[in-house]
Amino acid sequence: MALFLSNEGMHERHWDILSMKIGLKVNPISDRNFNFQKVLDLQLDQHMSLIEDVCNRANKEYNLLNDLQQMID
Repeated sequence: MALFLSNEGMHERHWDILSMKIGLKVNPISDRNFNFQKVLDLQLDQHMSLIEDVCNRANKEYNLLNDLQQMID
């Protein structure tokens, strides 16, 4: 799960989507106290499939943007 949550493609909009779908505020970008203990406290492991979906989508967007930037350069 840590690999998904540390995905560099995850931006504010992805955390907002994830928070809305889970029903909990999840945002390690703005929450300096977000750590593995918080992951356990929020029971995010129960939402693994959803987290994977959002993170995979974010990663695909990130890769597409990088590819596009390389083509522009």
